[in-house]
Amino acid sequence: RQARAMGTHLVVGLISDDEITKAKGSPPVMPYEERVISLKACKFVDEVIPNVPYDADEEFTKYLLKEHKIDFIVHGDDTVA
Repeated sequence: RQARAMGTHLVVGLISDDEITKAKGSPPVMPYEERVISLKACKFVDEVIPNVPYDADEEFTKYLLKEHKIDFIVHGDDTVA
């Protein structure tokens, strides 16, 4: 809800279970398939991008900004770009 309030269209990048496990040291509580269903059912989410990297590099960030017409990126509670 807070991310959606920052604009008019919310695109959510969904991180794979493997990426989360690698970054945080343990698997997510909700498996990937359930997170897909949950996000697609959320009234605040307009689009889901599957299998985004946990730590997006500059190339991937540029891809998101250009191809998905994203104005800025929010990761957790931190604004990235």
